[in-house]
Amino acid sequence: MLDAPLPTAGWYADGVTPGVLRWFDGTAWTEQTMPAPARVAARLGDSSDPARDAALEWSRLAEARRVRRGGIGWFCTGATALALAGLGSLAMGGPGDLWILGAIGGVFCVGRAIRDYHRAVYRGAPTFSVPGFALAVAALVLAVGVFVAAPVEAAHQVSHLSHEVSGVTDGDVQQLLHQVGVSP
Repeated sequence: MLDAPLPTAGWYADGVTPGVLRWFDGTAWTEQTMPAPARVAARLGDSSDPARDAALEWSRLAEARRVRRGGIGWFCTGATALALAGLGSLAMGGPGDLWILGAIGGVFCVGRAIRDYHRAVYRGAPTFSVPGFALAVAALVLAVGVFVAAPVEAAHQVSHLSHEVSGVTDGDVQQLLHQVGVSP
């Protein structure tokens, strides 16, 4: 009778206790045991545990929704920065440093919001509905409208000033200088 060749030395499933490995020294089984390493799924759905797969899926979707909520926050911050910069510039008589900082901050925040939204959708978060997109576009258009109002109003004021100045003659200037006591 031919004997089957013995396996090489190494760790093998115990065969008696599930989840335990036993050392085979090449000739006989030893008393050395160790817990079998947990099987790690290479991708979602590869594990043999459906409850674990469901928990991983829920965790992945929760993370995607968190990223999307962060994107919504960045969008609101950007639109608010644009609107406040426009209102502040209108109150101060025209665009200035505040207006430029508002433009930089608003564009950065809205850009970050778009990036986060795309990341969230890629990770499995549901997309916005058509009314949600319409609301976001309306808010952005309103914010940009208020933002652009500052330079438009400043240009309007300059055009009124130029019309007032264009009607002044040299005689009017001479008379004004004489009234204030300055000789030409």
